[in-house]
Amino acid sequence: MNQQFFIDRITAWANRAANEITYATGANKNAWQGQYEVLRSCAAAAASGSNAIANLETFRNNIIMDRKTTITEWNHTGAEDDAAMLTGKTQGYDLILSLLKEAGAAWS
Repeated sequence: MNQQFFIDRITAWANRAANEITYATGANKNAWQGQYEVLRSCAAAAASGSNAIANLETFRNNIIMDRKTTITEWNHTGAEDDAAMLTGKTQGYDLILSLLKEAGAAWS
């Protein structure tokens, strides 16, 4: 997988999440918002051409650490809206990690 394909896929998923936000309500809306934020920021970082994504293994490890931080936050939140937002963020990280698994060890 090349880097541009990765960016295109993440952007498409972010756009889908943004569309779902329009129609969702309550906690479901918060979950879609969380997923959108993660996907959009990842797509922006990837498209920026920064060194953060040049090394695929480093990028993958950063996503894993961000996901772990989000899960820790989720474990400590008591508010339903916050929990839904953090659940959506975790789902966003999971989508990114699935796509990175397809990429393998390096960009093609």
